[in-house]
Amino acid sequence: MLIPYARRMMLLHEETVAAIQKPEVAGSVRLGIIDEYASHYLPEILATFASTFPNVLVTVRCEPSVSLRPLLSKGELDLALITGGPDDKGEFIRNDPAVWVTSAKHNIHEQDPLPLAVFKTDNTVRKWPMEALDSINRRYRIAYESPSDTGMQAIVAAGLAVSFLLQSVVPQSLRILGPSEGFPELPVAKILLKKSPSATSKAVECMAQHIVDEMR
Repeated sequence: MLIPYARRMMLLHEETVAAIQKPEVAGSVRLGIIDEYASHYLPEILATFASTFPNVLVTVRCEPSVSLRPLLSKGELDLALITGGPDDKGEFIRNDPAVWVTSAKHNIHEQDPLPLAVFKTDNTVRKWPMEALDSINRRYRIAYESPSDTGMQAIVAAGLAVSFLLQSVVPQSLRILGPSEGFPELPVAKILLKKSPSATSKAVECMAQHIVDEMR
């Protein structure tokens, strides 16, 4: 019986502290985030930010890094959390290894040639599994293509193909494959927070710092 009241009291407390400590922060933030991180990290980031900065409106776009970069450079986004490439500069968040994943209930990874699910978007990340398999002369075929991480996870969980994910977001419906099962190591993704040169508002600065604090 007490739990709902306690939750309301905590929320009221957070709103009160925010009103006292951060009364000047208002405006809007346009945030881009890679699809892999959207479902895993975004809810908590948005919820805690909203409790501290209730007068800031946040709009979100979930896209692959290759799509977020031009939106950022054109000023259509203020911030973007991306998988950094060799030429990317920004606030370093973390290193997140890419890992092979298969269904926790199926043995599709034992097939020859190996059925692969890859990102439909033509970018560097798409090539990672193919280059790794080529390096050990493992036969494979592109069985499925998906523009989103959610689609890839559904295909793999159904036992239709093998794919890869960033290690920090692997769900319980999938399991990780390693060298002991014949799967070579994949690259480590460098996660960066990039800011548009035109984004100079206090609201954007607060959101950037909030993301850094939440994810490190």
